Amino acid sequence: MHAVIKTGGKQYWSGAGQKLPASVLSSVRRAKVTLDQVLFVGGDSSCIGQPLASGASVSAEIVGQVRGKKIVIFKFRRRKNYCRKTGHRQPYTELEDHRHPELSDPRPPRARREAHLTEFRR
Repeated sequence: MHAVIKTGGKQYWSGAGQKLPASVLSSVRRAKVTLDQVLFVGGDSSCIGQPLASGASVSAEIVGQVRGKKIVIFKFRRRKNYCRKTGHRQPYTELEDHRHPELSDPRPPRARREAHLTEFRR
């Protein structure tokens, strides 16, 4: 069972037991969070929201506050003796989806991907 949720102005695909990034949520580690802006719920019976799925919510637990991969900003003007290098690491909150693990796909990630690709090619 999976869902597409919206938080911080971005949309994320979320499966049961998976970790997902989210914009910074001001809360402590291991706190429970309920995400009620669910756009799509998939599984045995799918539910597509218009724009939100009514009555659907995803419960998650905050794993921690982490920083993303470093982005290098390099400014250069030739022949002007101008060279600036800065970097940026975007902070985000890592969440873990806390739905029942038996609802998730028990196959290993590679088998899930191959099954998805064969379904897509049909």
